[in-house]
Amino acid sequence: MVDLHAKVGITIACSHHLMYNVGGSGAKWGAVGREATFTQCSIPGGGDHPMLIGQYSYTLDNKGRLTMPSRFRDDLPEQLIITKGFDQCVAVYPIQVWRELTAKISALPLTDPTGREFRRMLFSEAMDFELDKQGRMLIPDRLREYAGLELSAEVLIVGLEKIIELWNPQTWEEKDRLRRKAAAEDPALWSSTNV
Repeated sequence: MVDLHAKVGITIACSHHLMYNVGGSGAKWGAVGREATFTQCSIPGGGDHPMLIGQYSYTLDNKGRLTMPSRFRDDLPEQLIITKGFDQCVAVYPIQVWRELTAKISALPLTDPTGREFRRMLFSEAMDFELDKQGRMLIPDRLREYAGLELSAEVLIVGLEKIIELWNPQTWEEKDRLRRKAAAEDPALWSSTNV
């Protein structure tokens, strides 16, 4: 563990990454060093999961392969799960996050019709995979069709802390516009999250 508290006010542990500290506002970042005893960068409260954040635009090739951003590749385990996401996107789960989710879903009673439908949606389209040597993933045809991802077209790769979503950029823009509009109309919209 590397204590950067005196420099930036938090303690960060990283491996396979350069760690950085920030001087004053607008100052250039400088390399601090490497620490090789941890499996991923973790920020206090982050748990055992990678921190997958940000948006990246990459082109889906004509064979249905998509290159994963290098910032995500560094933190992802070898085994990943791809399936239908919510809201017309494709979801990519690190295996540990997938196991936690499946444990919760498995606890739902089989007699509950909603639970059965949820299982069908999530599990029937799920596949495990590994990124190839170039950091690419093959997106199955049926998942590409579900999310409206076209061959040789842009795909928006969105990090949602523990999972990754793959979006048709136009679908994302429409959903984002609706989110912003809802928040503008009801400033207390997100208050129920207790964040």
